[in-house]
Amino acid sequence: MIRLFLILCSMSVFAQQQIVPKEFSRNQKELFEELTQAVSAPCCNNGIPVAFHMSPMANQIRDQISSAILEGKSKKQIMEMLENETYGSGGQKIIFTVPPKTAVGYLAYIVPALAALIGIIFVIAYRNHRPEKEELSDETLLNTYKNVIQDRVGH
Repeated sequence: MIRLFLILCSMSVFAQQQIVPKEFSRNQKELFEELTQAVSAPCCNNGIPVAFHMSPMANQIRDQISSAILEGKSKKQIMEMLENETYGSGGQKIIFTVPPKTAVGYLAYIVPALAALIGIIFVIAYRNHRPEKEELSDETLLNTYKNVIQDRVGH
């Protein structure tokens, strides 16, 4: 039973490993890994990067990236090529899974962190500023509800 569990765990680890062409230099491998993890095929509804997606469209995109790297194109040139390319019979555009390094792209990283920080500050402020519950003595309660008690008892 334990052996089956270990086999299944190791299969899931190997399923997520990225296959990099052997003819690449170290720099080319790093560029290939970065680019294939930054884009998703239009057919992938889950936004899985083409590095880990095995559809024919993802294979086509990986092959394009590989060819462009072997031609000596820069990262910027390859990203522009992918941005302008259409895929499939519907002419779908590629999906970028990593925001670009622009002002709007940086917002994609900053906004969730700011929202979490504001939420934490709000919770702390609410917790520290909520009114204290005033405990009333038995005598104060009895005097406050004396008329109600007498009406119900009938005195």
